[in-house]
Amino acid sequence: MVRIAWRDLAGWAHLEETLSDLTAFADAVINVACDFARRPLVARYGEPCSESGVVQPLVVVGMGKLGGGELNFSSDVDLVLLFPEYGETNGTRSIANEEFFTRLGQGLVRMLETPTPDGIVLRVDLRLRPFGDSGPLVASFASFEDYLPRHGRDWERYAYVKARAITAPQQYEEINAAAVRPFVYRRYLDFGVFESLRDMKGLIAREVERRELADHVKLGPGGIREIEFIVQAFQLIRGGRDRRLQTPSLFKALAILGETRLLPPNVVADLHAAYVYLRRLENRLQMLADAQVHRLPEDTASRERIAMAMGATDWPALLQELNQHRTRVSSHFRFVVFGGGDPERNAVKIDLGRFWDSQAETAALTESLANAGFAEAEEASRILLELRASSLVRKLDEPGRKRLQSLLPALLSDIAASGGQLAVLLRVLRIIEAIGQRSAYFALLQESSSARARLVELCGHGDFLAQQIASHPMLLDELIDERLLSDMPGRADLARELALRMELVQEDDPERQVEALRHFQRAAIFRVGVADLTGRLPVMQVSDRLTDIAELIVERPAAHSLGIVERHRPAAIVGAGVAERAGRRRPHRSGRSPASAPHRPRATAPGRPARPAPGRPRRRGGPGRSPLRASGPPPPPRSTPPPRAGCRPGASTAGGITPSASRNR
Repeated sequence: MVRIAWRDLAGWAHLEETLSDLTAFADAVINVACDFARRPLVARYGEPCSESGVVQPLVVVGMGKLGGGELNFSSDVDLVLLFPEYGETNGTRSIANEEFFTRLGQGLVRMLETPTPDGIVLRVDLRLRPFGDSGPLVASFASFEDYLPRHGRDWERYAYVKARAITAPQQYEEINAAAVRPFVYRRYLDFGVFESLRDMKGLIAREVERRELADHVKLGPGGIREIEFIVQAFQLIRGGRDRRLQTPSLFKALAILGETRLLPPNVVADLHAAYVYLRRLENRLQMLADAQVHRLPEDTASRERIAMAMGATDWPALLQELNQHRTRVSSHFRFVVFGGGDPERNAVKIDLGRFWDSQAETAALTESLANAGFAEAEEASRILLELRASSLVRKLDEPGRKRLQSLLPALLSDIAASGGQLAVLLRVLRIIEAIGQRSAYFALLQESSSARARLVELCGHGDFLAQQIASHPMLLDELIDERLLSDMPGRADLARELALRMELVQEDDPERQVEALRHFQRAAIFRVGVADLTGRLPVMQVSDRLTDIAELIVERPAAHSLGIVERHRPAAIVGAGVAERAGRRRPHRSGRSPASAPHRPRATAPGRPARPAPGRPRRRGGPGRSPLRASGPPPPPRSTPPPRAGCRPGASTAGGITPSASRNR
């Protein structure tokens, strides 16, 4: 500990190295203490075994800063104690495994907390275990797996983001995959976490006010806890989709939020700088008092020592820098959690209070809609009353009803400010009905004003995009990306996105791989449709992007399957049909003019006259028209060309894939 403190104070080690060293020390101490406490129990009762005779370990799970690898000086360690299976010890005085591990846990805590002339080793906090102080000291994997989905609370999801096995990591991975990860990270974007985050922040704020903790560097305004809440909220929202965010390290998670542009670069920089400063200050406060303190000192001598240790010229200079960091953190926290301001200040401009009353009056609703800016308020009122009487509202559970009730006023305000109000309203409500049983999307639209505004804007461009979202509600996730209405990714960008999606799926899980390919396809085509219908992508390039998407999807599974085939026989995949007509080999790409491009006549069916060579590649829907805007029947199917010399009818012309099969694909 002296070495770690010396290197930190001398500036020879950066903060991450200091926190990592402190964590490694605690890990080593816990492992040694666990082994030492186990020896007398094994000598008396034998080894704890499962019913099949396998020796069982005690799985010590580190939580909080210990689990995140960011332990500070004089910090307590939050632990959860688990064991894999029920059974008995194999000694002459046999006892149940649960009793054995309970005694082992008690012995572990005793060794770490018993005072000696040199002090204690670590302070241990076991209150994060299932059911807290009222629950058993240790829990089996089976009971733990049952506890999380049935009794786990929202704050426990935040807590288990930091969970990490200190002992028996291989055994912990079983319960982590089966129970912890599904409990913490949802497969959909879970914007409902902001509701629980606001509740937790409210409790902390009341506690800070009651105990006068405004100068508390951890719990006070703009403190360490607010930075942790911001990062962990995005981990809970996105971690089910992006496994890179499933890390207990705040530094790593914050860096990923910057790389994926989930947070703007300036916000990431501000949060990182503030976190480093506050954690350095926290360490110096605890080194000075050799105690777990987070409040600034009041005596002059201690203040001067802290200022010198932080590299400040004096105490006022330290306070100035500290307040700058805390002000920026508070501002970012309010923007992320409250959308840029307190909810009370963002008063809804449309009063729908009586809309949810069974005695709602059409006249009152019409008046409120007119006041909000609806030109055809009576018709809008009729549409909304139909929604109220629909099966969607009747089937909603209480949380879903509350979310929709909170969402509608803001959504209607955005629609009132758009063009084509009634058409947009109908399209938006069609989407609302489609996602009715997934009320988490109500929370997404309620929490993200930018996503809500993009939804209204896209619904103003016709039925195509609205139908896509209604058919595939997961496309609502795309509305969060600020680049949706500004950038159109090229082939290289699409390839990187697909590679990232596939990296997050296990290689031995083909169903998840296919699902990832489908999600990529839908999202990519949706983005092309947005770019096309908003006029940002030239018509000539729409088919190119659609062809790029199709080729990337075919290449991804082919790269794996053909690698096996080619070891025995060369194979190839031939693209034809729509992809060829879409301009995959347009003359301007090779630098040749349409007139100089050679023409290869196509085979025609018997009795059908050959088509003349077009001056430019044809597109579905006619020359100069986007495939997304095309109307009318598709072009007639092309006939199968005659087999080449030496090939029997139906034989493969390209590695086992016939032209007809390739066109059908």
